[in-house]
Amino acid sequence: MNRPDPEPTSRDAAPRQEPAVDRMPVDSNLIRSAGYDLPSCILEIEFAESGRVYEYFDVPLSVYTEFLEADSKGQYFNEFIKDLYAYQEAE
Repeated sequence: MNRPDPEPTSRDAAPRQEPAVDRMPVDSNLIRSAGYDLPSCILEIEFAESGRVYEYFDVPLSVYTEFLEADSKGQYFNEFIKDLYAYQEAE
């Protein structure tokens, strides 16, 4: 006897959720805040002038740590993050 496929449960139908990244303010003219999600290796950057938030993918924890320790967050971002990692504007 052929049984129809069971109806999807709410667990099966749940949309994929992006990680919630807690950003903290940083001392920078270019960058207002930054945060890092360890399980997904996503670096989230909020820019000071526009207020836009971008997610940078597959960023190693060491890069985030060096970014936080950098004397100039903007210079570190421009040299070691910008254009080196895939990114998208956060929704």
